[in-house]
Amino acid sequence: MVKTTTESQSKTATKSANTKPRGTSGKRAPSAYNKYVSEHLKLWRESNPDRPVKEAMAAVAAQWRDAPENPNRGQEPKKRGKKAPAEVPAAATRQSRRGQPSSSDAEHAETSE
Repeated sequence: MVKTTTESQSKTATKSANTKPRGTSGKRAPSAYNKYVSEHLKLWRESNPDRPVKEAMAAVAAQWRDAPENPNRGQEPKKRGKKAPAEVPAAATRQSRRGQPSSSDAEHAETSE
């Protein structure tokens, strides 16, 4: 036996299931790295006002590697590998069927004769 529900009940149930409770959203607390960069970037920029920001960030990041605040101090940075090749889309496999009949087409032709 199938239960019958009204449209308003199902919409209300779906809406309440998909919404987050109030007060749970917000910004994440800054990480140790964020705190370190915000403090040391200002100092570096004051001592090197004519240098570009890109160089400042690189210098502060290099300082972070050996900083006592760094929980991963002394460890080698993780190496990034190349991304795996993407899957072949279905549209690419259709090209082979246009020019040449596939094996399933050949089998179908043999059985219909």
